[in-house]
Amino acid sequence: MQSGRDYSINVMKRTEVLIRPVLKKAGATVANAVANAMTNSIANGNEQVHIIVRIHLLRGYEDILMNEQVLIRGNLDYYEMVEHARRLQKKLKQYLA
Repeated sequence: MQSGRDYSINVMKRTEVLIRPVLKKAGATVANAVANAMTNSIANGNEQVHIIVRIHLLRGYEDILMNEQVLIRGNLDYYEMVEHARRLQKKLKQYLA
């Protein structure tokens, strides 16, 4: 766990995989918007994200950050980390069922 705490399986209710965008500075956001507008792109080509496995507990929740460095949505490392997070979620669900 991120906090270093241990939890009994009895206090865990459910899990989910979250993909959270990393907040960028205003200048980087404007530059990205201009680049997207100039290329007629509707997609954010370099969206930086964190992959998080959230474990809901009886009281609150605990997040496990799956990547130490930010990932770019859509690249190979991103897909591998999302798949890894989903495998962890599936394994935890087996114990919670």
